Amino acid sequence: MFAMMMLLIAIGTTLVCFLSAVLSIRYIFSRQGWFWIIPSFISLIFLYLSLGPLFRVAFGNIGEAYQIQLSPYRSIDGIFPLIVVVLWFLLVISLRIALRIAVPENKHLIDTKRNLAEARYVNYLELKLYRKEAHKLRRKAAKEAREVQGKTYPLEWVALYDEFN
Repeated sequence: MFAMMMLLIAIGTTLVCFLSAVLSIRYIFSRQGWFWIIPSFISLIFLYLSLGPLFRVAFGNIGEAYQIQLSPYRSIDGIFPLIVVVLWFLLVISLRIALRIAVPENKHLIDTKRNLAEARYVNYLELKLYRKEAHKLRRKAAKEAREVQGKTYPLEWVALYDEFN
């Protein structure tokens, strides 16, 4: 029971650290990317620190320093890392919400990207139509050239035939 409780707390701490690290790294690629460099660095440090106790508990190398005492006094010495990590995770989420509210969207940049994508798409459609029309004109020109040449044989053959007859 005692080892199972320590294992659950170690897994929970590592899971919450992993979630906060993944969220922080994901938010680097958002509009407010520069704000997320330090929180992602701190989250990665927490993740690294949370892996040590997880490996110690999982492989049975539990020392006296990381034992949870479930006594009538309800000591929180072993649960303290989990509490800190949960508070950090809540801080990451609240920072994301605050940044979404405080940092406005760059409407000009978004509109420019949208207009560029639309212009490229229209250009693609017009180029496709132009190529189709050019192909039709080439086929029509080749057909007319064959009709002028004598339908079946090239002009050189017709000239040679005319010479010998």
